[in-house]
Amino acid sequence: MEQNFHEGFICWVYSCITTEAIIEYKVGNEIRNIHVYDPMWLVNCSAKDI
Repeated sequence: MEQNFHEGFICWVYSCITTEAIIEYKVGNEIRNIHVYDPMWLVNCSAKDI
């Protein structure tokens, strides 16, 4: 999983079809997605916490 995506963070959604979290963020002019199979592993941390 990519790190430091918080600066370009746009939104996240939960897919009930695939049961994964999908995080959308922007790097330069490109929109990227991270698919997290088990979203229970996601924690609410700021860049300072990490």
